[in-house]
Amino acid sequence: MTHENKTSPKTLLQTTLRSFRLMWQWFPGRITGIAFIVVLVSVTTFLQSASQAFLVNELIASAARKGFSPLFLWAAAGFLVMVVFPRLLYAARSYLFRMFHFYAQERTDFLLLEKRGAVDVAHWEDPKQHNLFLLVQENEYRLFNFFDRMFDAAEQLLQVALAAVIIVAFKWWSLPLLVVSIIPEFIVETKYGRRVWGIWQAKVEVKRRFRAFEGHFYRLENIVELKL
Repeated sequence: MTHENKTSPKTLLQTTLRSFRLMWQWFPGRITGIAFIVVLVSVTTFLQSASQAFLVNELIASAARKGFSPLFLWAAAGFLVMVVFPRLLYAARSYLFRMFHFYAQERTDFLLLEKRGAVDVAHWEDPKQHNLFLLVQENEYRLFNFFDRMFDAAEQLLQVALAAVIIVAFKWWSLPLLVVSIIPEFIVETKYGRRVWGIWQAKVEVKRRFRAFEGHFYRLENIVELKL
């Protein structure tokens, strides 16, 4: 039976703030840079659509006038800029995320080694200690993915806020329909995510015992001992 994680929203919020404070202490400049890129990407998404609409309007107006105006040239230039600029932003965001992953993993690996070295020799063979270290080691990447998703969520929330402002300004009655339509998907994804995380928590004891058993077949002295 699959163990289901019962993490409360309060605990999730506390974990988020604690993790963010830790990463902010390590990499304040990189996190600031990523946040700045996220804001630019969110705003650029709407500017790109606006430049396309502006160019189409100017094309229609130029066809009606049977000639191109200086405003059309500005519209074409703005459209070209908004084609190239988002690609540069995505490349910068990808680079910052990769560098963040690299340095964050380096820090966490050394921190984990430090904690291993601090364990008392008398408790080194304690299964609880091995379970804890194995759980941290196998889920280390989840911390980095968590930050990726956190910035992705911030980007999406900012885009939703900008879209809501635009919708309210032009067609306010469609905003409640959009909000109601995303609630079922949000509930399903939240429940599914908790169950998946629960699998990793529930199987740590089994994985530790399997790793210990597997280790007997990878070292010569252990194989000799088994044959004896």
